[in-house]
Amino acid sequence: MDTTSLIHKVLSGKASETERADLEEWIGRSEANKTEYNDIRLLWESGKDTDRSPADAHFFVANV
Repeated sequence: MDTTSLIHKVLSGKASETERADLEEWIGRSEANKTEYNDIRLLWESGKDTDRSPADAHFFVANV
């Protein structure tokens, strides 16, 4: 399993104890891994923000 899938599995609460331990070990290996985890976690948490209405979203549309 790739790391991003493992992170999503842990964040969704579907990971086993072994998978959670594997992720913790991976995060501890380097600052880059910790940063990657935190970035994905922030995206995950912001995606769960159900109180925002579509009118609150800001999109950049490039002229093509």
